[in-house]
Amino acid sequence: MVQDQLVKRMSSTKRRARRARRARAGRLRTGGRAVIPTVENRGLSVLQLNVEGLTTAKLEVLRHLADSNEAAVLLLQETHCTSDNILKIPGFHLAGSIYSKQHGVATFVRSELSWSASSQSPPGSNIEWLVTKIQETSVVNVYKPPPSELSVTSLPSTTAPAIYAGDFNCQHTDWGYNHTTPNGVALSEWASNTDALLLYDPKEPPTFFSARWNTSTNPDLAFAICHSNDPKPERRILNRFPRSHHRPSIIKVPALVEPVPGKPVKRWNFRKANWESYAEETERRSAGLPDPDTADLDAAYAAYCQVLLGAAKKTIPRGYNRNYIPGWDKECSRLLCDHQRTISREEVDMTAAALLQKLDITRRARWTEVVESIDFTHSSRKAWQTINQLTGRNTTPHSCPVTANAIASHLLKNGRFPDADKVFARLISCEVSGLSGAASVDSNLSGEFTAEELSEALSKLKPGKSPGRDNIHPEFVIHQSTTTSGWLCAFFTSCYRRLKLPKTWRRASVIALPKPNKPAEDPKSYRPISLLCVPFKILEKMFHSRIEPVVDSQLPREQAGFRCGRSTADQVVDELDEKMTHGGVIVDYHGCDLFPERWFHVVFVLRTDNTHLYTRLESRGYTGKKLQDNMQCEIFQTIYEEASEAYKKELIHQLPSNTPDDLESNLEQIVQWTKQWIKDHN
Repeated sequence: MVQDQLVKRMSSTKRRARRARRARAGRLRTGGRAVIPTVENRGLSVLQLNVEGLTTAKLEVLRHLADSNEAAVLLLQETHCTSDNILKIPGFHLAGSIYSKQHGVATFVRSELSWSASSQSPPGSNIEWLVTKIQETSVVNVYKPPPSELSVTSLPSTTAPAIYAGDFNCQHTDWGYNHTTPNGVALSEWASNTDALLLYDPKEPPTFFSARWNTSTNPDLAFAICHSNDPKPERRILNRFPRSHHRPSIIKVPALVEPVPGKPVKRWNFRKANWESYAEETERRSAGLPDPDTADLDAAYAAYCQVLLGAAKKTIPRGYNRNYIPGWDKECSRLLCDHQRTISREEVDMTAAALLQKLDITRRARWTEVVESIDFTHSSRKAWQTINQLTGRNTTPHSCPVTANAIASHLLKNGRFPDADKVFARLISCEVSGLSGAASVDSNLSGEFTAEELSEALSKLKPGKSPGRDNIHPEFVIHQSTTTSGWLCAFFTSCYRRLKLPKTWRRASVIALPKPNKPAEDPKSYRPISLLCVPFKILEKMFHSRIEPVVDSQLPREQAGFRCGRSTADQVVDELDEKMTHGGVIVDYHGCDLFPERWFHVVFVLRTDNTHLYTRLESRGYTGKKLQDNMQCEIFQTIYEEASEAYKKELIHQLPSNTPDDLESNLEQIVQWTKQWIKDHN
């Protein structure tokens, strides 16, 4: 028994290891999505340090430093090692080393990366260097002892892209020294001849501190040789390293296309769903559904959910991208492979330009689709979210200082009537129970649900909404097969006849959203949103379509709220209609789409510059969403567009309203227009 369990565990461990190796090798494909090679996907981070003698303790610190900075390559100088016995770092391979009791260099590469050792300095050379090729990037580890001389030909020649990093021990004013030595001149001349870019920021701290002379200098340097279209690498100096006078540095080589870190939340990718296969799969699985007119409603509904979820898992991709590149597809993967295979600089620039152009076209098309789909009628939240994402003004979510139990207790307290008449409540309950068993006069109200009613309810169902506790999305029900829809329709009828609902429908996932400008510590500062099951909402729509014609005919004309085709704005128009017929009336309002054209002879739209409007609203105490909505209204010319749609063009006039002088000028223009209109019509 124990041996069988051990064998199972060992086999599962081996399977996980094989999957991990395949994923690291770039051969894993998920949901048909093109996977980018590791280095191109994440860029390349190089950690460089003059370690001044390697020890076991320093190797542990180096491993922690590499993991915290996501370094893929370690370039170490002055290792003082005569063998590779100590040159071992967990998670890294020793790509190359030069042994020396006084000097020595070593290059480590992450185990999951592919690399090859290209060349190294000849034995006995005054300057030690190692060249390691990591996929397409050549990384050169350099150490020049202080007494040795540097010439233009001392360093190896490589093709772009390449990184030269190490302890050069060359002094030049270009990288922070007060004077220039011949070695510094030679290094600067080499960089000029090879088009190498010096990665030096004077705002960064110096890389070396001399305790003897109490001075700070920059002997540790980094150079980059890049193609014209490649993004430029960046270098950052880290904190001091123990038992070394040198500071480590991180050289970040960005990928040609930088990925966006994805959220670790699995989602259904409905954009890539195969709905025809989904309908066929639900048709096949519906044969195993129980009788919809069963007494066990919970078991029947659970079987229905299994049909939809099982079909979705086979036909709809689901997961999340750890590193997501917007607009990336298989064509981009092909262009990236072409870019990696090219050798000449002209071909590299051409393939890189083609890849970036393809991404720009795809992203522009996606951007156009998103902008055109934004609806400003009911809410501007999505518009502002898009703008904030583009401008980088997204705020990080803060932790809620109130517990879920405190908010739930407050919601339950609000749901109770403190002085409820229990006797009256019992009488009403008994009356409702008696009416539920009585025969209905209208057979359309109590008859079986039909396929036409379900189809009408599904046409009103909005896709993209959150599911309830059953994890059934609206798209699952919309695209299900005809047989599955027939079963669901019969199940609704069974629930209606039995006056019972599945337990899942009577539960909701409640999300508490903070109210604007309210103290976050108070449970009263949150409003709840209940996520109901989608089939339950469909049943509500079907009931509503039956009841609405009967109830609507019984409501008085003054009741405008929550009625189809009517609103409270209609009440305002009815109230003002009699006053407007006499004429000589000025209506001042922040909107115009609800007033009929027959009321007015002229419409004036006041416009304000955004800078003046922001200062004006801020002085009035406008903040948060109220301030954003008013600014958005002016930016997108909402009032002017409403006026253009509601009235004739010749009736509309725009007037500036930025300063008090504009108010006086506008008043004079309106008075002059009124006098002229009276003169023309008399």
